[in-house]
Amino acid sequence: MAKAGEVPTLRIGPETEQGQVRRLKAVRARRDNSSVESRLEELKTAARGSDNLMPHLLNCVKAYATEGEIMGALKEVFGVYREPILF
Repeated sequence: MAKAGEVPTLRIGPETEQGQVRRLKAVRARRDNSSVESRLEELKTAARGSDNLMPHLLNCVKAYATEGEIMGALKEVFGVYREPILF
């Protein structure tokens, strides 16, 4: 239980996690994986240039690419920002 002035931490039980994993596996099993890969490649190509990424992101979502797959594609192009440590 959170103390006064603290924000309570959301705890997700194992049954919730297992249910989400089952749903994710089901989506991946019924989607067109070649379409997902194609949309992710188009996203990476656009990210390397100066195109607006929103239409490409929407195409990825419409093909049922996961958030993790989309983020992975963008990380390939942009890397991961690390804030410099300054004193």
